[in-house]
Amino acid sequence: MFIIGLIYLIGVIIFGEQHPFSKFSMYSSFADYSYVFYFTDQENKMIKCTDLNSTGTNLAHMYTTVCENNNFSHGHGMESDSVLHEVGKQMLNIIKINNIKLNHNNKKVKLNRMYFYYEGNIIQCKKQEMYETVFN
Repeated sequence: MFIIGLIYLIGVIIFGEQHPFSKFSMYSSFADYSYVFYFTDQENKMIKCTDLNSTGTNLAHMYTTVCENNNFSHGHGMESDSVLHEVGKQMLNIIKINNIKLNHNNKKVKLNRMYFYYEGNIIQCKKQEMYETVFN
């Protein structure tokens, strides 16, 4: 037992706050699901996040913030369609504000989510349209 503790201590000293040596749960383990957010146009063609002054990481953080600010339970695909719709609406409103100086010529933009989860021995994917708006 002493040797295991010593190895762990050496790992903490060498690697610092890295998995699995972190005392913070978000860094000491990995979720068994994942969300990916992306934009599409009216023809369901993908729009680069950078075209809307955003990134995938920014969208993920925005999603969590909007859910927490509205006291919506989230994670593991538990969100209802109505919650996803409201969260998507708020997220796209933020994106619109961040792009107010860009000329989008009444361009339709959809915010979508892909929910990846492990079921049985297979990684499943559920695609969901969250919200659609017009940029002008």
